[in-house]
Amino acid sequence: MLALIGSVADLLRTLLDVSDDLHEWLSDLFNISFGLGNLILQFLGDFFGKCVSFFQIEDPFPMLPKTTELVAVRVPIRNLAVAVDDAELVVTADIGA
Repeated sequence: MLALIGSVADLLRTLLDVSDDLHEWLSDLFNISFGLGNLILQFLGDFFGKCVSFFQIEDPFPMLPKTTELVAVRVPIRNLAVAVDDAELVVTADIGA
């Protein structure tokens, strides 16, 4: 009898957890957090992420500084892109004309 009650309890726990699993799956799929507090924080983070730059790369980029014998060497940077996933941040750019 106790084994039957235990299996029913496990079944109920599994069924009740399906909505939580669905919620996590949708959050990962759409890359957003559900909930009012999380949504507000995400919108603020996106807004300030687009308006305020934490790091800037000078364009044209200085490759060699000016010395008494040589002129400064600067190369243009084009098509700068940043890709972020859960493992790494990758910055790519085309250097030169």
